[in-house]
Amino acid sequence: MSNVFRELAEGGSIFRNEDAFAPEYLPEAILGRESEVKELAFALRPISENRRPQSVVVYGPPGTGKTCSVRHVLAQLTDYTSRCFPIYLNCWNYPSRVSVLCKVAEEIGMFVPRRGVAVDEIWAEIVSVLKQAKKVPVVVLDEADVVAGDEQGIFYDFLRMRENEGIDVGVMAITNRGDVLAQLDTRIRSSFLQSFMEFKRYTPAQLKEIVKERAREGLRAGAYSEEVIGMCSAFGAKNGGDARIALNLLWLAGRNAEKEGREEITTEDVDSVKGRVLESMKNDRITELEDLDRHIVEFIKKAGSAGVGTREIYDEIGKNERTVRLHLGKLESMGLIEVASSGEGGRNRVFRFRT
Repeated sequence: MSNVFRELAEGGSIFRNEDAFAPEYLPEAILGRESEVKELAFALRPISENRRPQSVVVYGPPGTGKTCSVRHVLAQLTDYTSRCFPIYLNCWNYPSRVSVLCKVAEEIGMFVPRRGVAVDEIWAEIVSVLKQAKKVPVVVLDEADVVAGDEQGIFYDFLRMRENEGIDVGVMAITNRGDVLAQLDTRIRSSFLQSFMEFKRYTPAQLKEIVKERAREGLRAGAYSEEVIGMCSAFGAKNGGDARIALNLLWLAGRNAEKEGREEITTEDVDSVKGRVLESMKNDRITELEDLDRHIVEFIKKAGSAGVGTREIYDEIGKNERTVRLHLGKLESMGLIEVASSGEGGRNRVFRFRT
């Protein structure tokens, strides 16, 4: 009897290193972000000189290289000096002050019981360990806008660590939203104003270089054409200058060609998976949303192509206008909704679900 896996193994071979298309993959060179990488490095360079680093808010649309650039700079800094202690966490997974502190404690080697430990006690232990280590922690809070309300005290904890505890620390807050500072407490906002760095959408030319380089790293020679690279980069440019969309499209097109037993990706492969790429990324983003954001998205989605005005959204959600506007801004920056019309003098904008 034939073995289905043996049959698949005898088919076409597309990938040389499929990991090159994984979201967490860190390429050697960060194309299109050379100036941003230098600016981030400048903010953290004082660590190697026994001085205090700058804290930075990194913002911009999804898929513009924010996380990749920060991780790249931290990797190079830790290679350059032993004084840096990088701590990365995604706030989707750690949205509260206590969960962030528990994760930081875990990263620096502390054991934290799941229950029964007060926040102040965890903080005191973190301070004690960091003082003994004599290293400078750089705390990266990715998707920082997820941390809301009273939980934002975690920013103050770290930003005032030198003043209150005598420990130098760098904070890198990464967000899709340019208005994130407006939501922060005045004390936190004043600390972050040291550096506020925007990552703009990739240009079509930049996207093409990124896709071409990743294809070189991840695909076998002869498995793709310039036309395929152009189609993937153009699709990413059309959908918000998002490199993740372009790279995911190339990966899925490669998988499609491989399934068919071919050794080269065709333009037909690319066309056949475009819908899956957008639907998959959109569903992932919706799944990660907090309850209020998901409620807003579902309400707008039900309205169809006609969309729904802000007044109706206020009535449905039952929150004050400022809160709803902030959430609408967040969802728009994530590419889940879009403005269909500005309404009466821009006061009653109409939103629709982005298909």
